[in-house]
Amino acid sequence: MASNHSLNTFEKNKWLFIVAGLVMAIAVAGMIFIGPQFQNKDKEPVVKKGEEVPQTEIIMWGLWDESSVIDELATSYQSIDPTIKITYKKVAITDYEKELVQALAEDRGPDIFAIHHTWPYQASIMNLAQPMPDSVMTLDEYYSSFVKVVPNDFIKDEKIWGFPLFIDTLAFFYNKDLYYIENIQDPPTTWEEVQNLSKQLTKIDLNGNIVQAGITMGAGANIARSPDIISLLMLQGGIDLSGTIQYREGSEITKNYLSSAENVLKFYTDFANPRSTLYTWNLAQNYSLDVFAQKRAAMMIGYGYHIEQLATLSPRLNYGVSKIPQISDDPSILPVNYANYWGYTVAKRSQNSESSYKFLKFLTSKEASQKYFELTKRVSPRIDLVNTIKQDPTYGVFADQILTAQSWKQPNNYEEDKRIVESIDSILKGEQNITDSVSEFVK
Repeated sequence: MASNHSLNTFEKNKWLFIVAGLVMAIAVAGMIFIGPQFQNKDKEPVVKKGEEVPQTEIIMWGLWDESSVIDELATSYQSIDPTIKITYKKVAITDYEKELVQALAEDRGPDIFAIHHTWPYQASIMNLAQPMPDSVMTLDEYYSSFVKVVPNDFIKDEKIWGFPLFIDTLAFFYNKDLYYIENIQDPPTTWEEVQNLSKQLTKIDLNGNIVQAGITMGAGANIARSPDIISLLMLQGGIDLSGTIQYREGSEITKNYLSSAENVLKFYTDFANPRSTLYTWNLAQNYSLDVFAQKRAAMMIGYGYHIEQLATLSPRLNYGVSKIPQISDDPSILPVNYANYWGYTVAKRSQNSESSYKFLKFLTSKEASQKYFELTKRVSPRIDLVNTIKQDPTYGVFADQILTAQSWKQPNNYEEDKRIVESIDSILKGEQNITDSVSEFVK
Protein backbone atom coordinates (compact mmCIF):
# COMPACT_ATOMS: atom_id res chain seq x y z
CA MET A 1 0.00 0.00 0.00
CA ALA A 2 1.38 3.45 -1.05
CA SER A 3 2.52 5.84 1.68
CA ASN A 4 1.03 9.31 2.21
CA HIS A 5 4.38 10.76 1.01
CA SER A 6 4.12 8.94 -2.34
CA LEU A 7 0.55 10.08 -2.83
CA ASN A 8 1.48 13.70 -2.11
CA THR A 9 4.38 13.53 -4.59
CA PHE A 10 2.09 12.09 -7.27
CA GLU A 11 -0.50 14.84 -6.72
CA LYS A 12 2.19 17.54 -7.01
CA ASN A 13 3.63 16.05 -10.22
CA LYS A 14 0.14 15.69 -11.72
CA TRP A 15 -0.56 19.40 -11.27
CA LEU A 16 2.85 20.32 -12.67
CA PHE A 17 2.10 18.31 -15.84
CA ILE A 18 -1.31 19.97 -16.18
CA VAL A 19 0.10 23.49 -15.81
CA ALA A 20 2.94 22.79 -18.27
CA GLY A 21 0.43 21.42 -20.81
CA LEU A 22 -1.75 24.53 -20.53
CA VAL A 23 1.26 26.79 -21.09
CA MET A 24 2.28 24.85 -24.20
CA ALA A 25 -1.27 24.90 -25.57
CA ILE A 26 -1.51 28.68 -25.14
CA ALA A 27 1.85 29.14 -26.88
CA VAL A 28 0.85 26.95 -29.86
CA ALA A 29 -2.48 28.74 -30.17
CA GLY A 30 -0.68 32.05 -30.26
CA MET A 31 1.59 30.86 -33.07
CA ILE A 32 -1.33 29.55 -35.12
CA PHE A 33 -3.80 32.38 -34.72
CA ILE A 34 -1.61 35.40 -34.13
CA GLY A 35 1.70 34.66 -35.85
CA PRO A 36 0.64 34.66 -39.53
CA GLN A 37 -0.75 38.18 -39.22
CA PHE A 38 2.76 39.42 -38.63
CA GLN A 39 4.59 37.18 -41.05
CA ASN A 40 5.80 38.83 -44.27
CA LYS A 41 8.56 36.52 -45.32
CA ASP A 42 11.82 38.16 -44.24
CA LYS A 43 10.33 41.57 -43.48
CA GLU A 44 8.80 43.05 -40.36
CA PRO A 45 5.02 43.49 -40.55
CA VAL A 46 3.97 46.65 -42.38
CA VAL A 47 1.12 47.16 -39.91
CA LYS A 48 0.88 45.75 -36.43
CA LYS A 49 -2.28 44.09 -35.19
CA GLY A 50 -4.93 46.52 -34.15
CA GLU A 51 -3.36 49.51 -35.86
CA GLU A 52 -5.25 51.51 -38.49
CA VAL A 53 -3.81 50.96 -41.99
CA PRO A 54 -2.65 54.24 -43.59
CA GLN A 55 -2.90 53.87 -47.38
CA THR A 56 -1.01 55.52 -50.22
CA GLU A 57 -3.00 55.74 -53.45
CA ILE A 58 -1.18 54.88 -56.67
CA ILE A 59 -3.03 55.89 -59.84
CA MET A 60 -2.44 53.68 -62.86
CA TRP A 61 -3.44 54.27 -66.50
CA GLY A 62 -3.63 51.39 -68.96
CA LEU A 63 -4.86 50.73 -72.47
CA TRP A 64 -5.54 47.04 -72.90
CA ASP A 65 -6.08 45.67 -69.39
CA GLU A 66 -9.59 45.58 -68.00
CA SER A 67 -10.12 47.02 -64.52
CA SER A 68 -11.22 43.62 -63.22
CA VAL A 69 -7.82 42.12 -64.12
CA ILE A 70 -5.69 44.79 -62.46
CA ASP A 71 -8.06 44.97 -59.48
CA GLU A 72 -7.70 41.23 -58.84
CA LEU A 73 -3.92 41.39 -59.00
CA ALA A 74 -3.88 44.56 -56.87
CA THR A 75 -5.93 42.78 -54.19
CA SER A 76 -3.30 40.03 -54.08
CA TYR A 77 -0.59 42.65 -53.73
CA GLN A 78 -2.37 44.25 -50.77
CA SER A 79 -1.86 41.04 -48.82
CA ILE A 80 1.86 41.81 -49.13
CA ASP A 81 1.63 45.54 -48.60
CA PRO A 82 -1.75 46.74 -47.28
CA THR A 83 -0.51 50.33 -47.22
CA ILE A 84 -0.83 50.58 -51.01
CA LYS A 85 -4.12 51.24 -52.81
CA ILE A 86 -4.13 50.88 -56.60
CA THR A 87 -6.66 52.94 -58.56
CA TYR A 88 -6.72 51.78 -62.17
CA LYS A 89 -8.21 53.57 -65.16
CA LYS A 90 -8.53 52.08 -68.65
CA VAL A 91 -7.93 54.84 -71.20
CA ALA A 92 -8.96 54.80 -74.86
CA ILE A 93 -6.09 54.44 -77.32
CA THR A 94 -7.48 57.34 -79.35
CA ASP A 95 -5.36 60.40 -78.57
CA TYR A 96 -3.84 58.54 -75.60
CA GLU A 97 -0.40 60.08 -76.03
CA LYS A 98 -1.80 63.60 -76.28
CA GLU A 99 -4.06 63.12 -73.24
CA LEU A 100 -1.22 61.61 -71.22
CA VAL A 101 1.25 64.40 -71.99
CA GLN A 102 -1.33 67.06 -71.12
CA ALA A 103 -2.36 65.38 -67.85
CA LEU A 104 1.23 64.96 -66.68
CA ALA A 105 2.08 68.53 -67.64
CA GLU A 106 -0.85 69.76 -65.55
CA ASP A 107 0.21 67.60 -62.59
CA ARG A 108 -2.99 65.58 -62.64
CA GLY A 109 -1.74 62.48 -64.40
CA PRO A 110 -1.12 58.95 -63.14
CA ASP A 111 1.77 57.51 -61.14
CA ILE A 112 1.96 54.54 -63.51
CA PHE A 113 1.15 54.72 -67.21
CA ALA A 114 1.30 52.45 -70.27
CA ILE A 115 4.11 52.91 -72.79
CA HIS A 116 4.78 51.26 -76.14
CA HIS A 117 7.97 49.23 -76.21
CA THR A 118 9.54 51.79 -78.58
CA TRP A 119 8.85 54.80 -76.36
CA PRO A 120 12.01 54.61 -74.19
CA TYR A 121 13.69 56.04 -77.30
CA GLN A 122 11.04 58.72 -77.80
CA ALA A 123 12.24 61.78 -75.89
CA SER A 124 8.90 63.57 -75.74
CA ILE A 125 7.42 60.72 -73.68
CA MET A 126 10.38 59.64 -71.62
CA ASN A 127 11.01 63.17 -70.41
CA LEU A 128 7.82 62.61 -68.43
CA ALA A 129 8.95 59.29 -66.92
CA GLN A 130 11.57 58.18 -64.44
CA PRO A 131 13.65 55.00 -64.35
CA MET A 132 13.29 52.36 -61.70
CA PRO A 133 15.26 52.90 -58.48
CA ASP A 134 18.15 50.46 -58.13
CA SER A 135 16.68 49.30 -54.81
CA VAL A 136 13.73 47.58 -56.52
CA MET A 137 15.56 45.23 -58.91
CA THR A 138 19.08 44.80 -60.24
CA LEU A 139 19.92 44.84 -63.93
CA ASP A 140 21.07 41.23 -63.71
CA GLU A 141 17.74 40.18 -62.23
CA TYR A 142 15.86 42.02 -64.99
CA TYR A 143 17.96 40.41 -67.73
CA SER A 144 17.48 36.94 -66.27
CA SER A 145 13.71 37.37 -65.79
CA PHE A 146 12.61 38.38 -69.29
CA VAL A 147 13.20 37.27 -72.87
CA LYS A 148 15.92 39.20 -74.70
CA VAL A 149 13.75 41.70 -76.55
CA VAL A 150 12.45 43.17 -73.27
CA PRO A 151 15.76 44.43 -71.81
CA ASN A 152 16.75 45.51 -75.32
CA ASP A 153 13.67 47.75 -75.38
CA PHE A 154 13.28 48.85 -71.77
CA ILE A 155 16.86 49.27 -70.57
CA LYS A 156 18.42 52.54 -71.63
CA ASP A 157 21.59 54.12 -70.25
CA GLU A 158 21.92 51.21 -67.80
CA LYS A 159 18.55 52.08 -66.29
CA ILE A 160 15.27 50.13 -66.32
CA TRP A 161 12.41 52.19 -67.73
CA GLY A 162 9.47 49.83 -67.56
CA PHE A 163 7.87 46.42 -67.06
CA PRO A 164 5.76 44.68 -69.73
CA LEU A 165 2.98 42.37 -68.58
CA PHE A 166 2.75 40.65 -71.96
CA ILE A 167 4.47 40.33 -75.31
CA ASP A 168 2.91 39.65 -78.73
CA THR A 169 4.53 38.39 -81.93
CA LEU A 170 3.47 38.07 -85.55
CA ALA A 171 2.22 34.61 -86.49
CA PHE A 172 0.72 32.87 -89.53
CA PHE A 173 -3.08 32.44 -89.80
CA TYR A 174 -4.60 30.03 -92.34
CA ASN A 175 -8.14 28.95 -93.23
CA LYS A 176 -8.37 25.19 -92.69
CA ASP A 177 -11.44 24.77 -94.91
CA LEU A 178 -9.78 26.48 -97.88
CA TYR A 179 -6.67 24.40 -97.29
CA TYR A 180 -8.79 21.24 -97.32
CA ILE A 181 -10.40 22.12 -100.65
CA GLU A 182 -6.96 22.44 -102.24
CA ASN A 183 -5.65 19.35 -100.42
CA ILE A 184 -3.04 21.36 -98.56
CA GLN A 185 -1.89 19.51 -95.47
CA ASP A 186 0.40 21.85 -93.57
CA PRO A 187 1.02 25.59 -93.18
CA PRO A 188 4.20 26.97 -94.77
CA THR A 189 7.47 27.32 -92.90
CA THR A 190 9.29 29.53 -95.45
CA TRP A 191 8.30 32.58 -97.50
CA GLU A 192 8.92 30.68 -100.72
CA GLU A 193 6.30 28.19 -99.61
CA VAL A 194 3.98 31.12 -98.87
CA GLN A 195 4.43 32.36 -102.43
CA ASN A 196 3.62 28.95 -103.90
CA LEU A 197 0.58 28.38 -101.67
CA SER A 198 -0.74 31.86 -102.35
CA LYS A 199 -0.65 31.19 -106.10
CA GLN A 200 -2.55 27.95 -105.55
CA LEU A 201 -5.20 29.55 -103.35
CA THR A 202 -5.77 32.77 -105.32
CA LYS A 203 -9.01 32.95 -107.34
CA ILE A 204 -9.45 35.69 -109.94
CA ASP A 205 -12.51 35.88 -112.22
CA LEU A 206 -12.59 36.62 -115.95
CA ASN A 207 -12.96 40.33 -115.28
CA GLY A 208 -9.78 40.41 -113.20
CA ASN A 209 -11.57 40.70 -109.87
CA ILE A 210 -10.01 39.00 -106.88
CA VAL A 211 -12.61 36.51 -105.67
CA GLN A 212 -10.33 34.84 -103.14
CA ALA A 213 -6.99 36.20 -101.98
CA GLY A 214 -4.24 33.68 -101.38
CA ILE A 215 -2.81 35.87 -98.62
CA THR A 216 -3.52 39.35 -97.31
CA MET A 217 -0.18 40.93 -98.19
CA GLY A 218 1.19 43.52 -100.57
CA ALA A 219 -0.44 46.83 -99.60
CA GLY A 220 -0.19 49.29 -96.74
CA ALA A 221 -3.35 50.91 -95.38
CA ASN A 222 -5.70 47.94 -95.83
CA ILE A 223 -3.34 45.33 -94.32
CA ALA A 224 -3.40 44.82 -90.55
CA ARG A 225 -0.04 45.92 -89.13
CA SER A 226 1.67 46.13 -92.53
CA PRO A 227 4.57 48.17 -91.06
CA ASP A 228 5.32 45.30 -88.69
CA ILE A 229 5.29 42.77 -91.54
CA ILE A 230 7.80 44.91 -93.44
CA SER A 231 9.93 45.25 -90.30
CA LEU A 232 9.83 41.48 -89.79
CA LEU A 233 10.96 40.77 -93.35
CA MET A 234 13.81 43.27 -93.10
CA LEU A 235 15.02 41.87 -89.78
CA GLN A 236 14.85 38.34 -91.18
CA GLY A 237 16.94 39.52 -94.12
CA GLY A 238 19.62 40.81 -91.78
CA ILE A 239 18.85 44.49 -92.35
CA ASP A 240 19.60 46.96 -89.58
CA LEU A 241 16.62 49.28 -89.16
CA SER A 242 17.98 51.48 -86.39
CA GLY A 243 18.76 54.94 -87.72
CA THR A 244 19.35 54.02 -91.35
CA ILE A 245 18.40 51.05 -93.45
CA GLN A 246 21.55 49.18 -94.31
CA TYR A 247 22.76 45.61 -94.61
CA ARG A 248 24.06 44.30 -91.30
CA GLU A 249 27.57 42.95 -91.72
CA GLY A 250 28.32 39.65 -90.08
CA SER A 251 24.72 38.46 -90.25
CA GLU A 252 24.13 34.72 -90.16
CA ILE A 253 22.31 35.18 -93.45
CA THR A 254 24.85 36.30 -96.02
CA LYS A 255 22.82 36.27 -99.23
CA ASN A 256 19.09 35.81 -99.55
CA TYR A 257 16.07 37.18 -101.36
CA LEU A 258 15.40 39.61 -98.49
CA SER A 259 18.99 40.81 -98.04
CA SER A 260 18.29 44.38 -99.12
CA ALA A 261 15.51 46.86 -98.44
CA GLU A 262 14.74 46.98 -102.16
CA ASN A 263 14.35 43.19 -102.24
CA VAL A 264 12.01 43.27 -99.24
CA LEU A 265 9.77 45.91 -100.82
CA LYS A 266 9.65 44.05 -104.11
CA PHE A 267 8.89 40.75 -102.37
CA TYR A 268 6.09 42.35 -100.38
CA THR A 269 4.47 44.54 -103.06
CA ASP A 270 4.53 41.74 -105.67
CA PHE A 271 1.46 40.32 -103.90
CA ALA A 272 -0.40 43.50 -104.93
CA ASN A 273 1.22 43.98 -108.34
CA PRO A 274 -1.14 43.06 -111.23
CA ARG A 275 1.89 42.35 -113.45
CA SER A 276 3.31 39.82 -110.98
CA THR A 277 2.53 36.10 -110.99
CA LEU A 278 1.98 36.50 -107.23
CA TYR A 279 -0.86 38.99 -107.64
CA THR A 280 -3.53 38.31 -105.01
CA TRP A 281 -4.33 41.68 -103.41
CA ASN A 282 -4.82 45.36 -104.26
CA LEU A 283 -5.71 48.73 -102.78
CA ALA A 284 -9.41 48.23 -103.53
CA GLN A 285 -9.73 45.34 -101.07
CA ASN A 286 -11.40 45.78 -97.69
CA TYR A 287 -9.42 45.62 -94.47
CA SER A 288 -7.44 42.39 -94.35
CA LEU A 289 -8.82 41.11 -91.04
CA ASP A 290 -12.39 41.48 -92.31
CA VAL A 291 -11.56 39.72 -95.59
CA PHE A 292 -9.98 36.79 -93.75
CA ALA A 293 -12.94 36.59 -91.35
CA GLN A 294 -15.30 36.49 -94.35
CA LYS A 295 -13.40 33.51 -95.83
CA ARG A 296 -12.34 35.56 -98.85
CA ALA A 297 -8.66 35.18 -98.01
CA ALA A 298 -6.89 31.90 -97.27
CA MET A 299 -3.97 33.22 -95.25
CA MET A 300 -2.91 36.30 -93.27
CA ILE A 301 -0.21 37.55 -90.89
CA GLY A 302 -1.47 38.60 -87.48
CA TYR A 303 -0.95 38.90 -83.75
CA GLY A 304 -2.35 37.03 -80.77
CA TYR A 305 -4.86 39.80 -80.12
CA HIS A 306 -6.37 39.16 -83.57
CA ILE A 307 -7.68 35.83 -82.29
CA GLU A 308 -10.16 37.62 -80.03
CA GLN A 309 -11.13 39.97 -82.86
CA LEU A 310 -11.73 37.07 -85.24
CA ALA A 311 -13.91 35.37 -82.62
CA THR A 312 -16.11 38.47 -82.67
CA LEU A 313 -16.12 38.91 -86.45
CA SER A 314 -16.67 35.25 -87.34
CA PRO A 315 -17.22 32.90 -84.36
CA ARG A 316 -17.35 29.76 -86.54
CA LEU A 317 -14.31 30.51 -88.67
CA ASN A 318 -12.22 27.35 -88.98
CA TYR A 319 -8.62 28.45 -88.98
CA GLY A 320 -5.24 27.58 -87.53
CA VAL A 321 -2.28 29.58 -86.28
CA SER A 322 1.32 28.54 -86.86
CA LYS A 323 4.79 30.02 -86.49
CA ILE A 324 5.71 32.90 -88.76
CA PRO A 325 7.53 31.72 -91.91
CA GLN A 326 11.28 32.24 -92.15
CA ILE A 327 13.56 32.85 -95.14
CA SER A 328 14.89 29.31 -94.81
CA ASP A 329 14.06 26.08 -93.04
CA ASP A 330 17.77 25.49 -92.39
CA PRO A 331 17.90 24.53 -88.68
CA SER A 332 21.33 26.15 -88.33
CA ILE A 333 19.80 29.58 -88.95
CA LEU A 334 18.19 31.08 -85.86
CA PRO A 335 14.56 32.12 -86.47
CA VAL A 336 13.70 35.81 -86.38
CA ASN A 337 10.34 36.86 -84.98
CA TYR A 338 8.85 40.31 -84.53
CA ALA A 339 7.50 41.68 -81.25
CA ASN A 340 4.98 44.47 -80.67
CA TYR A 341 3.85 45.08 -77.10
CA TRP A 342 3.29 47.55 -74.28
CA GLY A 343 4.65 47.96 -70.79
CA TYR A 344 4.21 50.24 -67.79
CA THR A 345 6.50 52.95 -66.49
CA VAL A 346 6.37 55.50 -63.64
CA ALA A 347 5.78 59.23 -64.12
CA LYS A 348 8.54 61.65 -63.23
CA ARG A 349 6.05 63.68 -61.16
CA SER A 350 5.08 60.68 -59.01
CA GLN A 351 5.85 61.01 -55.31
CA ASN A 352 5.53 57.24 -54.98
CA SER A 353 8.08 56.04 -57.50
CA GLU A 354 9.59 53.24 -55.44
CA SER A 355 6.19 51.91 -54.35
CA SER A 356 4.93 52.14 -57.93
CA TYR A 357 7.86 50.19 -59.32
CA LYS A 358 7.55 47.61 -56.55
CA PHE A 359 3.96 47.04 -57.66
CA LEU A 360 5.08 46.67 -61.30
CA LYS A 361 7.73 44.19 -60.18
CA PHE A 362 5.00 42.23 -58.41
CA LEU A 363 2.77 42.29 -61.51
CA THR A 364 5.55 40.66 -63.52
CA SER A 365 6.50 38.08 -60.90
CA LYS A 366 6.08 34.45 -61.92
CA GLU A 367 2.92 33.86 -59.90
CA ALA A 368 1.21 37.11 -60.93
CA SER A 369 2.24 36.62 -64.57
CA GLN A 370 0.74 33.13 -64.58
CA LYS A 371 -2.51 34.54 -63.21
CA TYR A 372 -2.41 37.39 -65.74
CA PHE A 373 -2.16 34.88 -68.61
CA GLU A 374 -5.08 32.88 -67.23
CA LEU A 375 -7.21 36.04 -67.08
CA THR A 376 -6.20 37.65 -70.38
CA LYS A 377 -4.57 34.99 -72.59
CA ARG A 378 -1.71 37.40 -73.24
CA VAL A 379 1.67 35.73 -73.29
CA SER A 380 4.03 36.57 -70.43
CA PRO A 381 7.54 37.78 -71.33
CA ARG A 382 9.02 35.85 -68.40
CA ILE A 383 11.59 33.25 -69.43
CA ASP A 384 10.48 30.82 -66.72
CA LEU A 385 6.91 30.72 -68.07
CA VAL A 386 7.70 30.07 -71.75
CA ASN A 387 7.58 26.27 -71.49
CA THR A 388 4.35 26.37 -69.49
CA ILE A 389 2.48 28.68 -71.88
CA LYS A 390 3.84 26.77 -74.90
CA GLN A 391 1.48 23.97 -73.90
CA ASP A 392 -1.57 26.16 -74.49
CA PRO A 393 -3.35 24.84 -77.64
CA THR A 394 -4.23 28.32 -78.91
CA TYR A 395 -1.56 30.70 -77.66
CA GLY A 396 1.36 28.28 -77.34
CA VAL A 397 2.74 29.25 -80.75
CA PHE A 398 3.16 32.85 -79.59
CA ALA A 399 5.05 31.76 -76.47
CA ASP A 400 7.28 29.61 -78.65
CA GLN A 401 8.28 32.64 -80.71
CA ILE A 402 9.15 35.18 -78.01
CA LEU A 403 12.59 33.71 -77.30
CA THR A 404 13.74 34.81 -80.78
CA ALA A 405 11.62 37.96 -81.03
CA GLN A 406 13.22 41.23 -82.08
CA SER A 407 12.19 44.85 -82.50
CA TRP A 408 13.94 48.04 -83.53
CA LYS A 409 14.47 51.41 -81.92
CA GLN A 410 12.02 53.90 -83.40
CA PRO A 411 12.16 57.62 -82.57
CA ASN A 412 8.39 57.84 -83.13
CA ASN A 413 6.44 54.64 -83.78
CA TYR A 414 3.33 56.41 -85.07
CA GLU A 415 5.32 58.42 -87.60
CA GLU A 416 7.28 55.34 -88.68
CA ASP A 417 4.05 53.38 -89.23
CA LYS A 418 2.59 56.22 -91.28
CA ARG A 419 5.74 56.58 -93.38
CA ILE A 420 5.92 52.87 -94.18
CA VAL A 421 2.23 52.62 -95.10
CA GLU A 422 2.42 55.67 -97.35
CA SER A 423 5.60 54.42 -99.03
CA ILE A 424 4.08 51.02 -99.82
CA ASP A 425 0.87 52.46 -101.22
CA SER A 426 2.74 55.07 -103.25
CA ILE A 427 4.64 52.25 -104.96
CA LEU A 428 1.37 50.50 -105.85
CA LYS A 429 -0.11 53.73 -107.19
CA GLY A 430 2.95 54.32 -109.38
CA GLU A 431 3.80 57.54 -107.55
CA GLN A 432 7.20 56.29 -106.42
CA ASN A 433 9.57 53.52 -107.39
CA ILE A 434 10.97 51.02 -104.92
CA THR A 435 14.46 52.51 -104.79
CA ASP A 436 13.17 55.97 -103.96
CA SER A 437 10.80 54.56 -101.34
CA VAL A 438 13.61 52.98 -99.32
CA SER A 439 14.89 56.36 -98.17
CA GLU A 440 11.44 57.20 -96.81
CA PHE A 441 11.30 54.30 -94.37
CA VAL A 442 13.71 55.56 -91.73
CA LYS A 443 14.99 59.13 -91.63
